[in-house]
Amino acid sequence: MDSRSRMSDSQFAFHLALHRRLHQDRRRQREREAKRAEEQAAQESLENQQLLASVRAQVTSLDDGPIALVVIPSGATGTSTLPADRIDSYARHLTKVIGEAFDGTAPADGPVEAHRKPAERLQRAEQRFADNAALRDLSDQLCGMCRGGCCGWGADDAYVTSSTIRRYRLANPDMSADDVLAAYLAVLSPEVIEHSCINHTSTGCALPREMRSDTCNGYYCESLMAFQTEHLSRTERLSVVAIQRAKANWLGTGPGDINPIVDVAVIDAHGKRTIPRE
Repeated sequence: MDSRSRMSDSQFAFHLALHRRLHQDRRRQREREAKRAEEQAAQESLENQQLLASVRAQVTSLDDGPIALVVIPSGATGTSTLPADRIDSYARHLTKVIGEAFDGTAPADGPVEAHRKPAERLQRAEQRFADNAALRDLSDQLCGMCRGGCCGWGADDAYVTSSTIRRYRLANPDMSADDVLAAYLAVLSPEVIEHSCINHTSTGCALPREMRSDTCNGYYCESLMAFQTEHLSRTERLSVVAIQRAKANWLGTGPGDINPIVDVAVIDAHGKRTIPRE
């Protein structure tokens, strides 16, 4: 419509018809994609329920109590040697945020929302687990199956901010800025997961929990958030059947993308064990 004044009546009629057709084509394409996504979700749900029934038949101990079905994504597994340029980039970032934490130049890490949201998410997570340690343990074991699919965006800053450093400094008041920098660099692994956070290794995060950001400590994927919400008030022993699919939620999937089951595990009073698939 902005072009109306610059066109003749016939030009504008053609212009309007063209954009109307393009709009209709895009709408039909979105409708087709939504339908395919709905059909794929229904197919995966059916597969999940069939597999749950199969696992229940194999593992007789599951009849002893309630069972939760959790479908989790997958993280990357390919590793490579950590290059020097990534270490240099990380060191520069750390030097910056450590300086801010020690001299107080960035008390809010920029906009309030930039630091408040991760901190509030972490606080909510801690509140969920305050009276339900078993739920935390189950969540951590399920996270371990995924192997860090949510770590991909950590890049060379690992979400470490001046807020992270201030929290770490409060727990270690005798450490100087150089000491803190050395502590963070000392835990880097020579082998890391490709195209992921600099601290993401094949055995988990190189940083101990007290050195990680609020973003990392408080984040759970949608599957685990739903699981925690559903079972937050449950006090009796809970058995979990975890179905892991190949795709990582954080990379996105499109309609028709293949998302096969790659692992199945049971977590119950007997521990965590992988279930062979027929």
